[in-house]
Amino acid sequence: MMSEYLLIVSRSSYMYRDHNSYRVVLTCIISLLLCGCPPIETYQKLTASDRIPPTIDSACSIDSSVISIICSEPVSADEQGFLISPGCTIASIEEEDTSIFIHTDAPLDAGVTYTIEGVLSDAAGNHVMFSVDVFGWNPSPPVLLINEFTTKGSSRHPDAVELIACTDGNTAGICLYDGVPDSYRQRCILPSCEVSAGDLLVIHCTDTPESLMEVSEAVQFIMEEPCGLSANNGVLSLFSSPYGQCMDAVIYSNRYVTSDTRYGGFGSAAVLHRASHIGEIDQWRGTGSGSILPEDAVRSDTMTATRTTCRQYPPVDTDCADDWHIVPTSCASFGLPNCSEVYAIKKE
Repeated sequence: MMSEYLLIVSRSSYMYRDHNSYRVVLTCIISLLLCGCPPIETYQKLTASDRIPPTIDSACSIDSSVISIICSEPVSADEQGFLISPGCTIASIEEEDTSIFIHTDAPLDAGVTYTIEGVLSDAAGNHVMFSVDVFGWNPSPPVLLINEFTTKGSSRHPDAVELIACTDGNTAGICLYDGVPDSYRQRCILPSCEVSAGDLLVIHCTDTPESLMEVSEAVQFIMEEPCGLSANNGVLSLFSSPYGQCMDAVIYSNRYVTSDTRYGGFGSAAVLHRASHIGEIDQWRGTGSGSILPEDAVRSDTMTATRTTCRQYPPVDTDCADDWHIVPTSCASFGLPNCSEVYAIKKE
């Protein structure tokens, strides 16, 4: 039948060469092609088929020898196509709905970075090759809170963030972000360090910090690629591991919802995203029922190198600006209990 169509078209193309005739021939060709097309609903079924490969939502160790990978849809995994480095052998892989659980033949070292590579498939046969980092299981992490910070440091009093241990434990793999896991300026993944309740840890945010005399060297750390903190407008967040659960967060700003119309008042898409993320995971409470606003943040207007932002002492954590205050000039207390005095602006 198709050969007859082709013959007719061929003859028509040969016989008619004026403009109108070509239009007739073209109409004929389109009609013939449509005759050979599947019904519209069949076409819709074809185009509605799943052609999107699965994606990885999170990956982390959940035990000393078990790694969990959570995906966007149910997946299957070929054990032969998986590799963990450095030097880790896979004992088995267990599939459960959108998750896979990788069991290793030996415990993972706490806080050590392991790279997992492999191939995942969904029910429609879509495949994805991936490479993701996870961190060795920390069996005894302490409860940590962000306790003090300054974003307007000097050479003598550089930008820094202080953490306070609320319980005993080991800090291996705990991560402080200048931002949030999927959007940050710098971060510090803490090494294995035994701490006791009440201990203070100071993380420097500049590349050449001046040592703080009051703070033991054992509890001083530095960001991976230190670049200083954003002076007036930002988010600090603390996670149990780089891809783990959020332990604490603080939003600071000198802006207002009326400061701009594009980014909810936060001044940039990045800061808006970070603040919104902290609100969505219930680590910061706004004053209204909607999204987090700059007015909900800790005010950074009067902060300086020695007028740091401090959490109430003893630590209070209600996930809002009421937990914080700016101390008077020269009352920065990194490595020491927080000053309870509040900076008061002098009236003219």
